[in-house]
Amino acid sequence: GLPIYFIANPLWSRILQRKPWAKMLMIAQFLYTTPYIFNAFVTSTSIGLFFLSTTSSLLISPGISLVHTNLLYDNMPEENRTTYLGLYSVLIQLTAFISQNIGIQIFRLTGDTTIPIFGLDMCNKQYMNLVTACLLIVTCLYTKFIVTKQAKLS
Repeated sequence: GLPIYFIANPLWSRILQRKPWAKMLMIAQFLYTTPYIFNAFVTSTSIGLFFLSTTSSLLISPGISLVHTNLLYDNMPEENRTTYLGLYSVLIQLTAFISQNIGIQIFRLTGDTTIPIFGLDMCNKQYMNLVTACLLIVTCLYTKFIVTKQAKLS
């Protein structure tokens, strides 16, 4: 997967040089819902979706990483910037740790429970991917709201 990431990174860099950061954050977040949606529909008969999901994730993730890093760096005061970046990094890692533990508990609670969605009996991993995709879409809409609000203020 690393070669795909390294190929996508310069492409995203060129795109981001031409477009506003906040708008590209929203677009990259929206595009990143596709791997989660693909994963939700992976079954033993549609394993090709997993390959498509992984490839799309590797193509899109450099865009999100570059946008997050640059937005953070550009919008941070120069004084104590290193401290703020360190705090941000710690909070991101803490969020990842908490999210992973919450996910594990949800998987333990739901066990082998299946839910019929779109004519497919989805197990907990599949419907959690759909929940994640929905949360990313909500995040995109919130980002659009903030970008629109800032545009009106300036």
